[in-house]
Amino acid sequence: MSTLRKKYVYLVWSIALLVLGVVLGVGVERLLLAQQASLQREVLLTMDVPGAQSHELVMVKVGMASESRGGKHFHPGVEVGYVLDGSAILEVEGQPPLEIKSGDAFQINDEINHDVMTKSETYSGISIYIVEKGQPLATPIP
Repeated sequence: MSTLRKKYVYLVWSIALLVLGVVLGVGVERLLLAQQASLQREVLLTMDVPGAQSHELVMVKVGMASESRGGKHFHPGVEVGYVLDGSAILEVEGQPPLEIKSGDAFQINDEINHDVMTKSETYSGISIYIVEKGQPLATPIP
């Protein structure tokens, strides 16, 4: 095979792999966004943490439809939650799944991968995060 032909074949394969990477990347991004779309967060309050210039407190009302999954993610700080209504399975990395129901409270340490899955009913709760300012509240995990 001539040198020019080898370069042409290399170029074609490089372009094909680049296109494939873009397509896969868009697909994964849409999957992650679809997972997070089933979990709605409404920010109720944001305030500076007294005595900590780099952190803020964010209070959020969380809602999920029945038989849905929030999508695996983590937060840049501690999450403390309280279940207002319904029930769900909380899956925290390194721990057995935990059923949480109306009246239960839970805590998830910072940067710990976790997911929540509702059963046959809807779920609503309040979560309070103490997070670094300027960081996204949640980061999806592929």
